[in-house]
Amino acid sequence: MEGRVISVRKLVTLDIALHGPRFIMIEFGVGTPAILVIGGFLAATGQLFLGVYLLFTGINYIPLLVYAI
Repeated sequence: MEGRVISVRKLVTLDIALHGPRFIMIEFGVGTPAILVIGGFLAATGQLFLGVYLLFTGINYIPLLVYAI
C-alpha cells in the first residue's frame, strides 16, 4: 500500500457522475467557504479544537472545489 496517493480528480469525477455537476458545484461552492468561515469563527471564539478541525477540513475541500470548477 505504500506509495499510493488518492486522486482528487477521480474522486470529483465520480462524485459528479453520481450526483450531477450542478449539485457538486453547489456542494463545494457553498460548503468550502462555509466550513472555513465557521472553523475560523469557532477557533477565534475559544473552541480551538473544533475550529482547527473545520479549518483543515475546509482546506482539504479546496482542491476538490478547484477541480469541480
